[in-house]
Amino acid sequence: MVFADTRSAGTWYLLDGHLRLEALKELGFAKVECLVATDDDTYTYNKRVNRLAPIEEHRMIARAIERGVSSADIADAWGFRWSPSFAGSVCWKASAPR
Repeated sequence: MVFADTRSAGTWYLLDGHLRLEALKELGFAKVECLVATDDDTYTYNKRVNRLAPIEEHRMIARAIERGVSSADIADAWGFRWSPSFAGSVCWKASAPR
């Protein structure tokens, strides 16, 4: 589900479907169909959002670190406060794919 930024033409915010989007990117898709949220939809969005489980967040962070994304960039993207021990806090065994 995406929502258009009314202040910046052509800018969209992904509200839900982050894991699906990453999977489609890995499969090589350049374009996909999606639901477009209206103003009314955004008010009820939080009731319907599919939140990531903590272990899924952990796996995504571990994967990004393995791919060379800096700890500071990851912390910024996830809204964490960065610290030098951030990368060391990832439990690699727990975040390994099943």
